[in-house]
Amino acid sequence: MPEVYAYEDIDGHKFWDGGLLGNTPIKELLEAHKQFWEGKIGSENLENSFRRNIESEDNIINERYESEGNSHVQRIPDLELYIVNLLDPRENNSNADRNMVPQDFDGVRDRHIDIKLSGGYDAKRDGLYTDYITLIEKLISLGDNDETIKDKIKRILDDNTPRRFNTEEFKKNIDILKNTFKIIKVVQIQRKDDIDSISGKLADFTSETINKLIRDGYEDTLSK
Repeated sequence: MPEVYAYEDIDGHKFWDGGLLGNTPIKELLEAHKQFWEGKIGSENLENSFRRNIESEDNIINERYESEGNSHVQRIPDLELYIVNLLDPRENNSNADRNMVPQDFDGVRDRHIDIKLSGGYDAKRDGLYTDYITLIEKLISLGDNDETIKDKIKRILDDNTPRRFNTEEFKKNIDILKNTFKIIKVVQIQRKDDIDSISGKLADFTSETINKLIRDGYEDTLSK
């Protein structure tokens, strides 16, 4: 962090901690999940599989990727998220005295760090993303028994998406849909408040503190 450590020099560029922009890098995780499976299955296989299997929602969910070269629907597997939040923007200590507004500079700075660097994960947004995928699958399935609707759906899939910038490459609707997946489970483990918390906690890497965090982590996980 800027207040604690100097920047890192990587290939001539200066970097500070990524927590300043996103302390829980869920967006990066989702992108890595998509890229890994797109590389493993193959972009062309994903598209061909999507075109061959414009089926009902249940069939799409139940038939996921098993191995290359099989006859099953090859889709990017759905994802379960397990998130450990080390900082909490809310005071949730059981001690009423500890839930008071900070009265000194260090207390204010400590709360500022908690608020600024807390998770920031928006479960509602990703839930909405999953709902959109389900809705799209249901709309596509309307063409299962109607060749006219099915042909219209195929033409829509081959249409180009709007470009937001002139430098943006052309994409078809199917390019967006072929590598979609759902977030089917989210488990968040929230670290409990520490009555001895101070603003300099981010720089505390003593063995005593690390061992305590490990013990607390096991207990918090088992309580879920």
